[in-house]
Amino acid sequence: MSKKFQPKNQKEEFDLINTDNSEFSKTREYIGKLVEDALEHFELRKEQYDKLYIEILEDIPTAVNRYLNTIKREKSDADYKFSIYFTWYISQRINANKNLQKKNAR
Repeated sequence: MSKKFQPKNQKEEFDLINTDNSEFSKTREYIGKLVEDALEHFELRKEQYDKLYIEILEDIPTAVNRYLNTIKREKSDADYKFSIYFTWYISQRINANKNLQKKNAR
């Protein structure tokens, strides 16, 4: 397991998604740790984990475009960071997998 997610500040996240390549490789690397942290709360077989992890990261281009369009529409900086915005996408993917079981509270 990798290190825990270390959130950037709002400007750093905005700069990251605006200067990333068309594959969003830097954003995927950054957000991947957030996804790992979310998925560790569930009992998943390796195949389940890998599939869900990939599915969630595939949402990044859509999420980035929607996030940036929201900012443009509001003609100001968003009141929330991209990583916070992206947690909705994570929860949607997790909720779509109704067979996921949470780990016991520690």
